[in-house]
Amino acid sequence: MKNWTFWDWVGYAALALGAIFLAVDGGLRNSPEIQKMGLPPFFSGVLWAFLPLIFVIAGTLILLARGLGWIGGGPTTLPNDTPSSDRSEAIRRAVQRPAAERIFVGPGVTPEYLADIYKAHTAIQANKLTETYAGKWMRVTGDVDQVKQIGKDGECYVTLRGMVYILLSFDRGWLDRVSILTLGEKASVVGQIGRIDASTLQLENCELDSARQIDV
Repeated sequence: MKNWTFWDWVGYAALALGAIFLAVDGGLRNSPEIQKMGLPPFFSGVLWAFLPLIFVIAGTLILLARGLGWIGGGPTTLPNDTPSSDRSEAIRRAVQRPAAERIFVGPGVTPEYLADIYKAHTAIQANKLTETYAGKWMRVTGDVDQVKQIGKDGECYVTLRGMVYILLSFDRGWLDRVSILTLGEKASVVGQIGRIDASTLQLENCELDSARQIDV
């Protein structure tokens, strides 16, 4: 629960309210004492009868949209899957280029731009169209959604909120600086483009862009 976002809370709250309304309705209708006194008009109306269903449907749709990454910046857990076979190896080689060879993509190449390529094409076509970006450097700015470390001595990850789920991978040398980031804080980061799909952008070898302080 500590990793829930606003939309997670809204979704589960809607489901809980649906269950509460259903229980209250059953209690009112099955209580002889209340039946003798008579129910207020609201509790006998059509709206009250459908309230539990409305909240259950709303909660289900919100959680489904959250799980698919349509709202709230994507999945609540860090993805462990990576591109396979030749594409995975090509990305690995691309992100291992020396720092002296940094090539930044243009300002028009945004996370949304890259994700839209996958939304408009098949995966095979999109992989070909985006392979030129693998290993290139990109600057992204956004609100911090989560900060995690994989293992005691492993990499740390930062995710940013937005229409595209942005996963930023930092090596352990950045742990002290990354660990003080707070939820909702604006951060500017540079990193090498790794995995791309219709809802996710992963940047490798990330660095906090201290040269670009963000006013909160």
